Amino acid sequence: MSRTRFSERAPEFEAALATPFHHGVVDAVEAAIGEVAPGVAIEVGCGAGTLVDAWRTRGHRVIGVDATFEMCAATRVRAGVLAACADACRLPFAADSADVLASTFCLQIVPDPGAALREAARVLRPGGRCAIAIQAPDWTESGAFDLAARLGMVGGDCDHLVRIARVAPGSWRFSTEELRALFADSGLEDIVIVRVMAGVLVASATAP
Repeated sequence: MSRTRFSERAPEFEAALATPFHHGVVDAVEAAIGEVAPGVAIEVGCGAGTLVDAWRTRGHRVIGVDATFEMCAATRVRAGVLAACADACRLPFAADSADVLASTFCLQIVPDPGAALREAARVLRPGGRCAIAIQAPDWTESGAFDLAARLGMVGGDCDHLVRIARVAPGSWRFSTEELRALFADSGLEDIVIVRVMAGVLVASATAP
């Protein structure tokens, strides 16, 4: 999907923050990260600030990153935190500068997922935690409809979930084994991958 189309959808992503699907993904990412002392937390592909509220509750200094200005603006206005317009494969942060780095449904749309994970490993301090939520390869639009029905999501909320499940031109889908290999190649360690809800994988790891 083009950056232009993501820019046009900033209000949709902000509205989706209130859905049960969003809350389920955030809870899964938080569980994967585990207990981390308050520090610097970076959300890559932040959209309207998917993880910001949960992280601020934990006392982190939160920084959002997104490739589109409109998404960064939505995060700044809604959540009042710093958001940088930047490429996930070239993060504007020094090495060993973050304690937590996570993203939701971003890795599959970057041009080079391996480069994005190597950047995550670079900016994390030793012992820092990384967690990524991504579609499983078998998640379909019909599966998204079924999940929306189970969660009581209708109208625009249902449409948003279906669009997440839709395979966009140029996007990636990774099996558990492929995702584990990408994390390992980046230098991240202690890799754990779990399936949450229907068709969503959450991978977590620790910086060496």
